[in-house]
Amino acid sequence: MKDHEPPVCAYLGIMIPCKTRKRDLVDTVFKLGLSVSYDRVLEISTSMANDACRRYIQEGIVCPTNLLQNVFTLSAVDNIDHNPSSISSKDSFHGTGISLFQHISEDVQGVLQTFDQSEAMLKCHSKRVFLLLESYSNLPPAVLRFSEPDIPLVEGELYQLICLHSQLH
Repeated sequence: MKDHEPPVCAYLGIMIPCKTRKRDLVDTVFKLGLSVSYDRVLEISTSMANDACRRYIQEGIVCPTNLLQNVFTLSAVDNIDHNPSSISSKDSFHGTGISLFQHISEDVQGVLQTFDQSEAMLKCHSKRVFLLLESYSNLPPAVLRFSEPDIPLVEGELYQLICLHSQLH
């Protein structure tokens, strides 16, 4: 049956839990013949996650599939700390947030990444995601080896902007 599932039914099945977080609603719409089952949604999402893991292993990079190629891209990276003063790790969280910003213009539209997932999704019967490589999931601690880090001087136009900003505030 997976060879003939209409794309609209797969789309509805995927979007309903994304918007509502209600498995029962997916199953109800499935019984009406308007969607794929919730189990099928899990198979599709697992297939997509496994494809991302395969791409990481092959290319050595984790990158959103909707990121355009050949476009100037900036990133912002920041710590996410929730309850850092907690005594146990159960009540605290430390992570990293990474945002990517692409600057598309009339001259530079970018190139879509191509991924042929349709064949893999049709054959997927699993709801289990592959494990990532140890080097990705287990990072060694980083230690600053010097008490006084060597910070380069800021010069030129950037330095002038910083001085101007500090004078205004």
